[in-house]
Amino acid sequence: MQLDLSLFSSRLQSLFRLVRPIKGCSNRLSAEAESPLELTRMLFSMTHDVDRLVTGVVELLSLAQFRQDVDLLRLAFRRACGKNPDDTFRRIVQTESSYGTSSTWSFQTKLMSLDLIHYLVDNGCEVALHVVSPEDLRLKAKLQEEYEIEILGFRAHYHRLGHDILEVARELSYVYDSSLYGGTSPFRLPNGLLEIPITFEDGYLVHLYRNRNAKRLIEQTVRQHLDDKNAVFVFNFHNNTLARKREWELFEFVLRLGQEYGIQSTTCGKLAGGWS
Repeated sequence: MQLDLSLFSSRLQSLFRLVRPIKGCSNRLSAEAESPLELTRMLFSMTHDVDRLVTGVVELLSLAQFRQDVDLLRLAFRRACGKNPDDTFRRIVQTESSYGTSSTWSFQTKLMSLDLIHYLVDNGCEVALHVVSPEDLRLKAKLQEEYEIEILGFRAHYHRLGHDILEVARELSYVYDSSLYGGTSPFRLPNGLLEIPITFEDGYLVHLYRNRNAKRLIEQTVRQHLDDKNAVFVFNFHNNTLARKREWELFEFVLRLGQEYGIQSTTCGKLAGGWS
């Protein structure tokens, strides 16, 4: 069966046109912002959600059976031998660094640790929150003091962005949210928060499209938006899925694609700081 990528791409582009920006707010980077970004074409932003630090052997075996993926058997064997395949943080950061980019890491608060957070920040990455409930947002001041970082934004777990979360985010002066899915450009929510929607995420790319079709879809959509200064493609790869060969292959493809087309990449925090 022939996959109609043009139809999907068209629907992807039109999805967020239904959302109208606040009057007077422009979906573009401010030329006056203190930012090294050149406003000539689209931008990339690489993000990673941290939902877990360890996946058990039984779960890996179940996933291997469900997805018919031999690579998951390899990971299960490594875990059974006392290794932790999900500990991909340093490999990811080092690979991104080799392409001259850094990323945004959204952590569930219970999974944060001093060594890990400092490693990411010391290597130019941004740390955001991956919130399960509005109460996680209320930990902002405590976490900033404990980890000596600035927390500018968040992403809701399972993309469940509700009025309760938005109200707390406004109250505590968060700068951006990145919970919504399917967009190609940031826009202002009614409460003034900047929404930086995810454009492509590992799960559906790998399991619905498989790698070859996913690569075609990404490159085709990138080429359509290449010279659009308002376009920001946000990619999301979880730390645990990047232990898998298919996801890692797609992750490196995105990094190479950005390099090939000369597309700059930035963190969500830096992007939000220069968006008006």
